[in-house]
Order: sequence, then structure tokens, then C-alpha cells
Amino acid sequence: MNEYNDVPSEFAALSVFNGLGFGAGLDFSVDNKRINQGNEQLQPGEFLSFKTIFPGNRTIEISTKANGTVLLSKAMEFKGSNFYSVFLYGRTFVKYLVTQDDFVVPKDRMASLRFANLAEGKKVDIQIKQGNTLQKLSIGNEVTKFQDFSMEVMELQVSFQGETEKAKTISITPSSQMLGTICIYEGLVVQTNQHDLLHSVIKY
Repeated sequence: MNEYNDVPSEFAALSVFNGLGFGAGLDFSVDNKRINQGNEQLQPGEFLSFKTIFPGNRTIEISTKANGTVLLSKAMEFKGSNFYSVFLYGRTFVKYLVTQDDFVVPKDRMASLRFANLAEGKKVDIQIKQGNTLQKLSIGNEVTKFQDFSMEVMELQVSFQGETEKAKTISITPSSQMLGTICIYEGLVVQTNQHDLLHSVIKY
């Protein structure tokens, strides 16, 4: 995370997570300039690390990598010296969440994590068991604030609200001074051609 500690005042920094429940690779452009490189496919469940952009009013554009079809074009304002994260989600159309991030490196042998619920229109229940500690969260389409955790294994039970019998079990082992986002999204499972709760861990 050291390379993200500071952004020069003449730039902002922008990252993107693809939590869409349809399609394949994407191109992400700012003012008609693509910011993901040719080898950065930005498939569902993938994260595009921070890229520097000029601050001010900018037009972001999401298009399919296969044929250039524009899925979203939106004007946004970015301030210099700030980090921004864009989380894409939706089952048929592109929706998004944007956070202005204040990254604070946690203490030694601690991790700082947050959760993003990208399952369109649905609340997600998350049960977090770590050692003898049990915590329960219920979140809509939002990104939570960062929270400190120890380096013990985290056992998560994740389900749509009211469907705990269908909960998915996720095991995560935080590393010392880890900064990350646990993204819960509704992805299309190729084998079944059905949408299901999936997860991806972004490490900054």
C-alpha cells in the first residue's frame, strides 16, 4: 500500500472493481482516454488498481472490450490529491458506487478491511467469526467504513437477507497491515448459467 500513501496535488487517483452480473471484459475510459492497459481485461470479479487522472469534472465511460459498446457514460468531479474507488454492479444495466478513500495503514499485526455489497437491490447479511468474537452486519448496496481486525482467520457466513440457510462460507486470513475491501457481488456462474453470490478480496 506504500505507493498509495500520497497523490500529487495536480492528480487524483482512480480504481475500478467490476462486480457486474453480466458480460465479460471492460474498458474504462476517462475523457475518451482508456486507463486500463491491454492486458488488464477487467473481467467480472477483477480489480483495476489505482491510475492517476487529472482532477476536475471528467467523463467516465464503461464499454465492452469485445465490441466497444458503451454501457455507461457519466460526468464526475474529482479533486486533486484524493483516491477514488468505483464499484460497478448490476444484473442487466451498469450501476455504480463511488467512494472517496482515506487510506490509513493499520498497526503492525492488524488489518483494516471494509465490505462492499454489490448485489443489486438486495441486502446482504454477513456474520464474521474471528476467534471468540462474533460480529453481524446487514448492508444494502453500499461500501462500509474500514474496520480493524486481527490476523486471526476470519470465517464469514454471507447470505441474502433472510436466507441464512443458503449462506456461503468464506475464509480469509488477514496479513499484517493489510488494507482491503471484501466485495460481495452477484455473478453469473458459467457452469449453471445462474446468478450466485460470489466474492473477491481487493488488497491495496
